[in-house]
Amino acid sequence: MKSYIKIIFASVIFLMAAGCSKDATKYRSFLDKKELIYPGVVSSLKAAPGDNRVLLSWSPSPDPSVNKYVVYWNDNNDSTVVKATSHTSTDTVKVYINNLGEYTYTFSLVSFDDKGNRSITSNTKAVKVFGPLYSAGLINRPYNASNPSSFNGEAVTLNFNAPDTVNITTEIRYTATNGSGKTVFLGPKDNSITLTDYKVGEPILYQSSYLPLTGAIDTFYTSKFDKFPVTKDVTANYLKNAINPIQPLETDIGDRFRSPRDWIVNDAIKNKTGNSSFGSKMGGWGADQGGSLLVTTESPQPDIVSGKIYQTVKLPAGSYTFRVDMAAANYGSNPCMIIVAPGNTLPNLNGNVPGGPTIGYSDLNSHELSFVLTEETTVSIGFLMNIPAGNYWIMRGMSLVAKF
Repeated sequence: MKSYIKIIFASVIFLMAAGCSKDATKYRSFLDKKELIYPGVVSSLKAAPGDNRVLLSWSPSPDPSVNKYVVYWNDNNDSTVVKATSHTSTDTVKVYINNLGEYTYTFSLVSFDDKGNRSITSNTKAVKVFGPLYSAGLINRPYNASNPSSFNGEAVTLNFNAPDTVNITTEIRYTATNGSGKTVFLGPKDNSITLTDYKVGEPILYQSSYLPLTGAIDTFYTSKFDKFPVTKDVTANYLKNAINPIQPLETDIGDRFRSPRDWIVNDAIKNKTGNSSFGSKMGGWGADQGGSLLVTTESPQPDIVSGKIYQTVKLPAGSYTFRVDMAAANYGSNPCMIIVAPGNTLPNLNGNVPGGPTIGYSDLNSHELSFVLTEETTVSIGFLMNIPAGNYWIMRGMSLVAKF
């Protein structure tokens, strides 16, 4: 009985072995008698964007049979081959994909051995490539419009707003007091920078650079340098006796009305008499407001026609604003203006407008006049007016602000 069982068991084992052997080789008909081999894949595949290019990096496959990598993009229509020179997984392979359009790409990477076997495909995340379109939209870092600059002696501080994108740096170029050109850089975490050796009156230029996003491989620059709006109150540099209290001529002896010191006043303004040591007429200064420029005429005094109060100064090239601090004014529709004219005097009025060359003029009630000089120029700056009897104006002081 035992022998019979053994014979049956042996027969079953033989049949099973024969069946298994047949199934194990059945796949060969599908592989054309070739065995599937998958070379090792890479790890840590990354893509970093740049200027019409991408930097791909990965840790190489530790499989020693891998002899090259092929990178595919653009739906596998484009590719590049990278030779496998290391199989140490702690190394890093880097390759630049150049001449790309400003578009979003996904890159695929496949390992190959010398027999042409290919690994499982590794894919990057979608990466956006930047270029001229991105650059065209960049602007230089905004400055603080309410307080762009301030002076402490001859040192100027430039004030910027905090950057709202991945600002790398802002390059600043200026002329130093010794005449040499200098360059400094403002980092994104700093909102101001002080130039201790700035030559006042010379332009300050600045240009910002950016990364489109953290991890980008290329720095992008704005298209051009902009001129920084440096402003400085230069009243004390160029005008005399312009800040309240305005001082009268020491040689004039009078009560309320005298002539102002350091100002040129024509005879039309000097319609007051006093105990002058020179016996001359006076006008243009009043004791009001502690000491002010004051113009008035009262009957039976004649009307003031083409009255002038001014100073002649030499100003460097730049943009200027001449502001006045008015205490009171009543001159109706009669011409009464702030004026800047080239040369050593002011023109007369011709009707309601200056009858000679000017650099600019504005109604006194506007309280300011802005003008531009393209080169160093001798100018006369002050006031031109017709004042009929019973009219007047009182000015506490004035300021001259330069924008370089």
